[in-house]
Amino acid sequence: MIDIAEIAKEAVNTITPFLAAGGTELIKDAASDLWASMKGVFKKKDEEKLLEDLEKSPTDIATKAKVEYVLESELKNNKEFAEQLLKIISAVKETEEYSNYVSQVGNDNISIQGKISNSKINIKK
Repeated sequence: MIDIAEIAKEAVNTITPFLAAGGTELIKDAASDLWASMKGVFKKKDEEKLLEDLEKSPTDIATKAKVEYVLESELKNNKEFAEQLLKIISAVKETEEYSNYVSQVGNDNISIQGKISNSKINIKK
């Protein structure tokens, strides 16, 4: 089993492409289970604000780190939850929706997100 810090980081990294691609409206099926499990940990008012910040800016490194810290704290105290979260993360990564989202951060990046099949894409700058 991976260590607790890795599980927390993996949970955040798994959910953020959905948030970056279109917010909570895109979170369905297995990703919905992951998001619900994560949200269940953030019960204090300042912690709830962290999730709101993550929804608004899913690529913000500082916000992601704070969310990981809160998750890691809960996972240290609840090994059963850690195992459950790990299973949900694996389930999300196996879905077609997860494999079709791309997230890029930085200047002058081009990002195409969504399901694309049997198409030609021409990008001109």
